[in-house]
Amino acid sequence: MSAPVISYVIATMNQSFINAAPQNDNELVLALAANTRYAFEIGIRYTNANSGITFQITFTVPALTAFVQVAQKCYPQQAGTGTGTGTPVGAPVANCTLSNNNNIDRIEMIGAISVGANAGNLQMQCRRTGGATDPTRLPGSYLMLQRL
Repeated sequence: MSAPVISYVIATMNQSFINAAPQNDNELVLALAANTRYAFEIGIRYTNANSGITFQITFTVPALTAFVQVAQKCYPQQAGTGTGTGTPVGAPVANCTLSNNNNIDRIEMIGAISVGANAGNLQMQCRRTGGATDPTRLPGSYLMLQRL
C-alpha cells in the first residue's frame, strides 16, 4: 500500500466577500484527479465589524463528484461575542453567524470527496447575507486534501 498523497494551500492575503451570489475564494482551491477519493479538511479564519451577519460557504466540484461534508463547527474567538453555531444547509454549504467587534473567528470542516470520470477543482466559495459590512477571510486559512 502506498503512502497517502497530501496536498494543501494556505491563504496568504485577505479576501472580502460581498452580499451577493457566492464568489470564488482566490486562494483556497485545489486540483482533483479523476476517479479518485479524498478526505478533506478546511480551516477558515475570518473577521467582521458587525454582528448578525451570516457567512455562507459552499464548494464547487467537477461533474459526477460525490461530496460528503461530515462535520462543521464555528468558533467565536471570545465567549459571548457570537452564536458559535453553524448548521450545514444542504450539501456542501455551511452557515455561521458572525460575532462583532472585529474578533477573529474560525470555521472548521472535514469531509470526503469521491471524484468520478471528470477531473477538476475543489473550489471554495463564500458570501455574506444580512448586515452592512463584508466579512474578510484572513491569511492562515487553509484547504487540505488527502488522497485515499
